Amino acid sequence: MTKVLVFGTFDGLHPGHLAFLSEARDQADEVVVAVAQDLIIEQLKKRAPERKLGERLAALQKLGDVHEVVAGDSELGSYLCFQRLRPDIVAFGYDQTELAADFKRFQQATGDETSTVVLKPYHPDTFKSSLLKTNKSALV
Repeated sequence: MTKVLVFGTFDGLHPGHLAFLSEARDQADEVVVAVAQDLIIEQLKKRAPERKLGERLAALQKLGDVHEVVAGDSELGSYLCFQRLRPDIVAFGYDQTELAADFKRFQQATGDETSTVVLKPYHPDTFKSSLLKTNKSALV
């Protein structure tokens, strides 16, 4: 059984997230989602998440394409979650370029050879979290 790991904040699920998770499911038998801690979101986005970690975890656990949902690392760039889960593939969203580059640096530093893939966008002009903050009716 192959396992794919994805990272994200998932602060209000929308069709773009659902397409992302479905495409991740096409990559492997199991999809594991590492959900960003509230503190990490504050560090990265300079704002608190609209939904607390527990609520975001619970929303993802209800989805059919997801096999396991875990809280992400509490320290940026540590990839302890990745090391513990030992996925066969790590999938990044089309807009996670900084995260993908940081993960590649981690791989080079540690000699890790886990496969990575960048998933295709799903209507990025419509279903992108930053755009949907003003149109909450599209959130699941």
